Amino acid sequence: MKLSVVRFRSGCLAFGYSKESQSGENEVFTLSSRDKARPEMIDAFLKLKEVLVECFSVFKFAQKMVVVHTLRLKYGGNGFESYELSGFKLLGYVANRENDICKIETDMITLSKDKEELVAKYILPVLRESELYISGHRAQQQLFEDESLDDADEIEEYPSYTQAAAKSHDEYQGA
Repeated sequence: MKLSVVRFRSGCLAFGYSKESQSGENEVFTLSSRDKARPEMIDAFLKLKEVLVECFSVFKFAQKMVVVHTLRLKYGGNGFESYELSGFKLLGYVANRENDICKIETDMITLSKDKEELVAKYILPVLRESELYISGHRAQQQLFEDESLDDADEIEEYPSYTQAAAKSHDEYQGA
């Protein structure tokens, strides 16, 4: 499975992905859900803003006001096999103290040796949670099953991603 987009916006999870069919052709699918997201997915998305802070120094002073809601992925290209992740793009917004909103969209960030740690720390957890969600291992009907997928012990649970992001914005406002 190759994910092309993961979006977590307005209480809706959306995934764009392709899979090889039994006939050997790639089929493109989209999945969207308004089910409450698991805390692991929320935490993975909240951590995506750290990519902006690490790659773009302008966000270091406004990190509590940054929200990333979409991750777009690119595979293949110059020096990469067609199945290898070669780049990513982040979309989101920044809110100031007066609650003015500014949209953010990065250029495609091409992967290189110096970005391997960044990808392993921030991008791969979102991809892992997305694949688990798509395959049904993170769907709401499986919340209460006994199987454990090595989840973190201490995860703060939020009613929604928007509220989790708003919490960090409110903390900034109170500072």
